[in-house]
Amino acid sequence: MPELGERGKDMAFNSTTSGRQIFEYSPDDTFSALLSALSNSNHYTVKDSNKSARTIMVSTGASWKSWGENLNVVVGPANGGFSEVAINSSSKFGVADWGKNQENFNNILNLLSEELKQYKKVSQKIEALPDDIPAQIKKLADLKAAGILTEAEFQAKKSDLLSRM
Repeated sequence: MPELGERGKDMAFNSTTSGRQIFEYSPDDTFSALLSALSNSNHYTVKDSNKSARTIMVSTGASWKSWGENLNVVVGPANGGFSEVAINSSSKFGVADWGKNQENFNNILNLLSEELKQYKKVSQKIEALPDDIPAQIKKLADLKAAGILTEAEFQAKKSDLLSRM
């Protein structure tokens, strides 16, 4: 699971932190999986959720590291039909989080990743823009000239691209 950046190194002096992560699942599936994972967690309490806005308000209790955190999670659309999960975490009290906000990010993303295993990934389709089609045909011609594509493969792909214009 990729980290949400290098911010974890300086977390001890921040009381508010935010980060984003892209998931290869639809925004609706990602929201459902996240709500389920957080609702089933013993560590997080779902305070509020809004399915149409795909937002979840979460809190954590006090621990030896902190007085607790409030987290606002938003699931939105990303390129290719994927989803982007944005998390904003702030300490309930105090001016330092002692790394707890970053730990919450990582824990929530791990919970989400585990829950998403039950869902089907979005197959990313990259549609060519009409302005990009001549450039793609040129690339195909270069591949044909290099011997990578046969004449039949070149003509088939070229016809497909021209039909999109």
